[in-house]
Amino acid sequence: MSEVFFRDLPFTPAYGCDRAVYDRPASVEQLAERDPDRLLLLVRQEDETLAYWKTLQYSMPWQELKAVRNNRVYLIPSDPWVEYSACAHDRIIDESLKLFSEDCPK
Repeated sequence: MSEVFFRDLPFTPAYGCDRAVYDRPASVEQLAERDPDRLLLLVRQEDETLAYWKTLQYSMPWQELKAVRNNRVYLIPSDPWVEYSACAHDRIIDESLKLFSEDCPK
């Protein structure tokens, strides 16, 4: 996903060029430091994760994130977002255009 976003599409990485940071969990406090415009989340569909996700959504630190306040949090499925193939990259570009053009002024 990062190759598509930061090479094929003109997005700016929140954490610069340190690719290793994208493979580590981030706390809400760490997200708040970056205060992203948009968040894409892949929430595992198992009980523990779903329970945490439900709790997180109602927490004040989460509610205060710019992306949350502006309704720019996108729940994404694993397919095609975590698949690594040329076909998946094309689909990620298509899906990104759909997601991000919905919240742009017409």
